[in-house]
Amino acid sequence: MASIDRTAYPRFTRAVSARELAEVFTPSADEVEWARGKTHDDQPLLALLVWLKAYQRLGYFPKLAEVPTVVAEHIRSVVGLPEAVVLAEAAERSATRHRSYVRTRVGVAYDAAGRARLGRLLVVDPVTRRSEYDGLKDVAQAASLGKFKGRLAFLRDLDALGPTEVWLEGIPPGKLEVCVFSYLAAELRSGDIAVAGSDSYANLQDQLMTWQECAPLVEEFCAEAGLPTEAAELTGHYKKLLAETAAAVDGGYPGNTDLVLEGGRPSCAAGKVPSGARRRSSWRRPCMTGCRSGTCWTSSPAPPTSWAGTTTSGPRPAPTRRSPKRSAGTC
Repeated sequence: MASIDRTAYPRFTRAVSARELAEVFTPSADEVEWARGKTHDDQPLLALLVWLKAYQRLGYFPKLAEVPTVVAEHIRSVVGLPEAVVLAEAAERSATRHRSYVRTRVGVAYDAAGRARLGRLLVVDPVTRRSEYDGLKDVAQAASLGKFKGRLAFLRDLDALGPTEVWLEGIPPGKLEVCVFSYLAAELRSGDIAVAGSDSYANLQDQLMTWQECAPLVEEFCAEAGLPTEAAELTGHYKKLLAETAAAVDGGYPGNTDLVLEGGRPSCAAGKVPSGARRRSSWRRPCMTGCRSGTCWTSSPAPPTSWAGTTTSGPRPAPTRRSPKRSAGTC
């Protein structure tokens, strides 16, 4: 399944940057005046402006509960509304009216009959397991009178859908490109489409962005990822994460009876099999790290083909201690 960023229905980013708030979600004076003329209260005013900016950004109407709080607060502050005014789901009647206002404002016509007609293309017949959309992809068959009549019927069905430019009216070019390439990726994966020369691979390094291209995007990327933009702060950020992880690991050491530290090196406790190994496997083999102690055991997903020269079909010989001078269990 395609990821959400490869579909025609994008979502709000997890962390909306200050730059995006300023450039995308700041209503103009004309938009504020238009919204005031359509509403009679502060809360509907905020909801209408949020829907307007969200539609301009996403191309569809999200649920108000999905709008990031920082977006609603930014629009509220720009308009100068009291902090007590919060974004809340409007009644269905008001929501329908507001969406109609926004469509008219951005010049998008809502064709209910056309939408229903296109929606029928995606309905899968439970018997044939095919949809009308599948039928649109059928290629012409061999020349015969019956097949010719079938082709004419196919063309009539296409004509009934109307001109392609009508379907695409009001759809931003970027979203159309996402749809096209998402479909292309699915067809390439199934083998229905092939690309000439695709067996030749370009140099990956040539496809990467240069640092000169990346540098202007660093601040925005760090803001969205929640990372510091300064080198010293970024280093401190990751040092802190490393220290916290190390502290968590160290905190679990006292209760780990299967692991001991000898001379600063980790090793299995003498004569013990790690509890995880006992749960994962019902058989054991000598440690392969070279300890040769005869009492240190590790687990393996499958038994070896032989055991010290003896196949596993026969009885397994008992391990022997080969190096008494070496501490038992040290890996």
